[in-house]
Amino acid sequence: MGCEMISAVVPCFNQGRYLGEVVESLLGQRGVDGERLRGGVEVIVVNDGSTDETREVAARFGGRIRYVEQENGGVCAARNRGLTEARGELVHFIDADDYVGAGFYARILRAVRERPEAGFWYGDCHIVDEQKRFGWTWRAEEMAPPGDAFHACLARDYAGTCAAVIRREVVERAGGWDRAYRGAEDWELWIRIALMGTKFMAVPGADSFYRRHEDSTTGDFERMYFDGLRVIRAHSGHHGRCAKCAEAVRVGRREMRRVCVERSYWQSMGREKRASGMRGALGFLARTCWREPALVGEVLRRARRDLGALTWGQDARRDSGRGAVRAHGMMALGRELNPNHRVTETQRHSG
Repeated sequence: MGCEMISAVVPCFNQGRYLGEVVESLLGQRGVDGERLRGGVEVIVVNDGSTDETREVAARFGGRIRYVEQENGGVCAARNRGLTEARGELVHFIDADDYVGAGFYARILRAVRERPEAGFWYGDCHIVDEQKRFGWTWRAEEMAPPGDAFHACLARDYAGTCAAVIRREVVERAGGWDRAYRGAEDWELWIRIALMGTKFMAVPGADSFYRRHEDSTTGDFERMYFDGLRVIRAHSGHHGRCAKCAEAVRVGRREMRRVCVERSYWQSMGREKRASGMRGALGFLARTCWREPALVGEVLRRARRDLGALTWGQDARRDSGRGAVRAHGMMALGRELNPNHRVTETQRHSG
């Protein structure tokens, strides 16, 4: 079980400026002893109709990667194309603007050897900005209750795309990526995989990095929110009138609402310093509150909490400069979005 090849599928649409970094982070993976991974890694870059420098960046790696091009079909179509090209027993989908830390595959493969009955392994996912400044961590943790991955997945997305390594045949049996979704598509696939009875395993310490920037999908709060609700509706009836399903649906809707509202509120208040992003976030808040009046209370509660943070921030700015305010803000965001996960106060990752 220790010689599995990993196929890393990297869809890329006009993210050529980041492509070299993710490919280097994948090709640079080594085993726990510092030697090459026994099974090897194949990196498959899928150019999804890019018009930037993606082709030129990929060409710099020559035969060290496999490169395919297609007309623009969206990230799910690109991932499916990479899946058809993959030769490894394990597959890792990682977008061109993300990257992994040293030892990511070594830790995953150790977990594969220890728990070969599993079909889905996932590590820690660190959220960073364009300059790779640390925001918060989506920490890998075991699903609860044990052995019931489906209800756990329906209630919550446990793994970022770049943090998950899956048996290729599991993804193929699940039907691959559903092109009907443009947001929350990873969560939708995880639910289908869990519905098959696949065992999931958390691998703490296997570090992946999700980069948030102006073009990233998670910045489109409205798409994420309503596609997330679509995911829940699509998978809420598999077990008929099941009490566990009903509870998971309730929790899943609450979590989707909380996360998207918190993120959009954070951006609408100018935390990310982009006028276009602020306008989009405010628009999302207005439209979703109109459609779901229950959200008004959540926004007001968040605003009340923020008044205290603003007062704290003014004192911190006098005492410690803007850096202290930003550090406090990023910590507060981490707690708001992921209250069950520990957030490290001062981190800066360089891959």
